[in-house]
Amino acid sequence: MAEAEFLSHLAQALGRPTPAAPATLPDYRLPPRAVDGLDADHRLNAFVRAFEAVNGRFLRAHGWDEAAGLVRALLDELGIGESQAAVWSGPELEPLRRIFPGFYAGGETSEIARRDLGITWAHAVIAETGTLALLAGPGNARSTSVLPPVHLALFSKNELVGTLGEAFDRLGNQPFRALNFITGPSRTSDIEMDLTIGVHGPERVIALCLEA
Repeated sequence: MAEAEFLSHLAQALGRPTPAAPATLPDYRLPPRAVDGLDADHRLNAFVRAFEAVNGRFLRAHGWDEAAGLVRALLDELGIGESQAAVWSGPELEPLRRIFPGFYAGGETSEIARRDLGITWAHAVIAETGTLALLAGPGNARSTSVLPPVHLALFSKNELVGTLGEAFDRLGNQPFRALNFITGPSRTSDIEMDLTIGVHGPERVIALCLEA
């Protein structure tokens, strides 16, 4: 017996109206996005536009030596030494830790809170919204991207994706304790819509793209 026929008999037995045929669901597919079909270079350009629109700062380096030079310049700009920077201890940033052995690479929240610069790796970089996606877990403390007033996130072009959905597809099967999406510096508005930067997170967010 077909489902519709069964439900009709059941409704009649209960003295209720015969159920109407189920409505046809509308097509909820999203329209094409501006980032659909873009290659890595064009996705990077789209990310930079969106990231800088929310007051993010973008840097690029060809290799780790050039990246280290930019990091050293940032330390000088902030007026701090290596010991005032906290860095993730995951394998992605091992070359940087070798160049800067004075970075704090532990996971103690109280120690990270004392640092002026937090350095992380972005596991996905969303071109459409200018967003950095970070997987926190062993060796990658979430507080490194939250507590220091300046956050530096490194990534390669391999981490570029077009949309949030693509980021979930990319990261969904990886183990992590927390997944953070960061779109520019921390912004907080009160009931009167007075915007304050850096209250619940870094006041400056810098993205550094490593290019081969």
